[in-house]
Amino acid sequence: MPWNKIGGPAHSLAIYAGRLAALTPDRKAIYTLDPASGEWAKIGGAMTGLVGGGWDLYATAANGDLHRYDGVSWAKVGGPGAQFVGICNAVYSLGPSRDRVDHYDRLMNKWTKIGGPAQSLIAGGSKVYAAAPENRAIFAWSRYDKTWTEIGGAGSMWVGVGPTVYGLTPDRQAVFRYDGTPKQWTKVGGPVERLIGGGSVVYAVQPKTKNLLRYRGSGQTWDVVGTPGVNVVAFDHTLYSMTLDKKEVHQLDEANAETRRLRELMWGCYGHPHHSRRSTCGFLVKQLGKNGAIIAEHAADVCVQPLSVLKLVPYLHAIREVDSNPAVSMATTVSWFESSTATGANKTDTTCLGKARGNVSNSAPLSEALPTMMWESHNRTLDAVMEKFDIQQITRSVQALGLVSTEMYYGCKQATGPNVPWADNLTTLVDMARLYEGIDDNSFVTKAASRTLFETNMIVMAASNPQYTSAITGRSSGPVSANGFRELVEAEAAPLGKLAIVPQFMPLVVRRWKGGSGGPTGIDTGYSDAATLSLPFKVGGATVMRDYFLGWWFSQIRNPNSHDPGPPNAEPYLLGSSGDWTKIGTPGAMWVAVGSDIYGLTSNKKEVWRYSGSPTWTKVGGPAERLIGGDAGLFAIHPDTGDIHRYSGTGQQWQRIGGPGASFAAAGNTIYGLTPGRDAIYRYNGTPDSWTKVRGPAADLIGGGNTIYAINSNTQDVEAYSPGGASWVKIGGPGVDFVADGSQLFGMTTDRKQVWSYTGTPNSWTQVGGPAAALAIAGGSLYGLASVGGALFRYSGSGMAWSAVEGGWASLVGGGTRLAAVSSSHRARQQFSNALFRQPIRDALATW
Repeated sequence: MPWNKIGGPAHSLAIYAGRLAALTPDRKAIYTLDPASGEWAKIGGAMTGLVGGGWDLYATAANGDLHRYDGVSWAKVGGPGAQFVGICNAVYSLGPSRDRVDHYDRLMNKWTKIGGPAQSLIAGGSKVYAAAPENRAIFAWSRYDKTWTEIGGAGSMWVGVGPTVYGLTPDRQAVFRYDGTPKQWTKVGGPVERLIGGGSVVYAVQPKTKNLLRYRGSGQTWDVVGTPGVNVVAFDHTLYSMTLDKKEVHQLDEANAETRRLRELMWGCYGHPHHSRRSTCGFLVKQLGKNGAIIAEHAADVCVQPLSVLKLVPYLHAIREVDSNPAVSMATTVSWFESSTATGANKTDTTCLGKARGNVSNSAPLSEALPTMMWESHNRTLDAVMEKFDIQQITRSVQALGLVSTEMYYGCKQATGPNVPWADNLTTLVDMARLYEGIDDNSFVTKAASRTLFETNMIVMAASNPQYTSAITGRSSGPVSANGFRELVEAEAAPLGKLAIVPQFMPLVVRRWKGGSGGPTGIDTGYSDAATLSLPFKVGGATVMRDYFLGWWFSQIRNPNSHDPGPPNAEPYLLGSSGDWTKIGTPGAMWVAVGSDIYGLTSNKKEVWRYSGSPTWTKVGGPAERLIGGDAGLFAIHPDTGDIHRYSGTGQQWQRIGGPGASFAAAGNTIYGLTPGRDAIYRYNGTPDSWTKVRGPAADLIGGGNTIYAINSNTQDVEAYSPGGASWVKIGGPGVDFVADGSQLFGMTTDRKQVWSYTGTPNSWTQVGGPAAALAIAGGSLYGLASVGGALFRYSGSGMAWSAVEGGWASLVGGGTRLAAVSSSHRARQQFSNALFRQPIRDALATW
């Protein structure tokens, strides 16, 4: 793969949350590279150095103080130190005198001494390592056991790579990899001048030539991947380097084609700055088995807070206890406390209740607790299982099985420790794949019945339509519809000419999974999934089942459920008469509706296109800053002059009709404009540059209907224009997101808690709905976008009755005969997760 220039001069580089940050040469500003767009954005001011490696970006000020970036703003979190290193969800400090090592808990905003003295802290991986004074030995820190262990002797330097560490001998003649057992290391190469960690493989600088080397992963073979550079940093399978004169930043991306395809979809989900500039993500698609081929991966060995996906860990431990411990069976009970007076969900779901007045003990056998925990993602049964088997024993047992990066803590606050212990839960997708592999190859259980228990007490999609009704909660889960998955199979079968075999293929497909969502704080929200997929392959005329692991995660998303501005690659969809949605275009900057047509402005705002029906779009003009649509036609604002132009309706013919304005709105058979200073409203008379003043100052315009409306600059009241009387009449008080069509006018209260309809009589309105994020009118119907999650509803036209329409939208495009909508980040996430299945499905279908 070639190196590509991605930036100009810089002082230094750092990796945080899978992103690249750069400090300007004068150290007056910090920039971050948007992985989706490739554009740099300023995120901070003057600092002397960057500290990366973990989920957050840190920087040191001129006085030595340490500051943390939370994706939106910076805050001081500590004083000076000899060295700072970011690892997973924390930053570690080596004291100014190198006499102590401290750990910073970002949720508690607290520093804790964990060791010292040390020569240096080892950066780059997901584990904490430190070099003893004078580099005479290397020690590993167990976050879980709070102990240091000497794991190796003297070296000239060490770097972290995933969960392990590589060391360079004192004479720099040999490179060794730590094998996971103290004092056991394997020689993998040498000589090298220095090592570079932080990625999924180890890199090095070649002596004499100063070329960049990459370790192949086995034996002692290294490949030259680059020429000399400075300030080289790595993440996943990507290497970043500055030219020797520090004038340019270059990137070497060694991801395969399928990884690149999935990565583009992944980056498009929560990449909007609204979700912060430190949201992070990863995925892994591989065939199960010790030597199972990796189809695609990104940040698969990066530590992550996996949320409820980690329920797989106590679930596995309990099944293993049933498998091998004669004292444990599925009849073994787990217990908890619940309120004696609570009813309904409060009785079955409330967690962390102790032995106190008003609480009573209850219990259930594992045969009920485990499927309730997995099918419903039920936290109280999770707590009961962890209490039964001891969470420390659970974690140590899975680490012994090879899940070396997995750490699990209690969900409820213990007598000592943090308020939200589960916030420190960690794992990697590599570990989750290993968990499923241990069941798949029977290395984690000894009995076939135990494997069956594991596979049948969790969420399953299969031809038998499994479902579960919990005796604990009384709720039913499943069966999981296979319709959506069948559509994925059909989409891959069609180009292969295999549609005819789908009815025989689908009954053999089995999918099992555990998902997660939520987070300990509003700025640590995430989503995750760890699944297995069994697919039928034809081998020599026989049907052979092959199993795959498909996992993904998104983390550190800010405001995921607030009004979603949409992902960077938001796409337009059109609502059909039967309630189905059809994707009609590619990502764009904005869309408007005019009659039955949809007009779109490309992402770079260079071209305007029209959609009049499947399957094609027609270019009609460009460039434009924004578009305005209405019964009077399509209008556009020129990006350079601010002048307004009207589309003729044919070809790419446009006509300038007026100068700049603060706002324009179409109403009736014409368009109105608000002057740049918002001191007057003018109506277009139909002849270029011929406009008539119809009002003085206004805050904004409301178009879309037969009448133009204005927002009073002083009172924020809504006023309607009466062309016949050339006057304006107050018809209502302040509100937001007004939409109009014909004689209809709807709006929301300023807090967006209520939707109201104008009756046609001044100051007479009727409430028709509750909270909403946005409104639109299309085809004479009113639609409302829910405040949370992008759900969509259609107003019945009577009272406050609304009906649900398939949602998942960031914004609505009304004003035409049919409703259009723009995909939300949540919908983009669903499309991304579906895309993970494509290659395994295609490989299986190709054998039929």
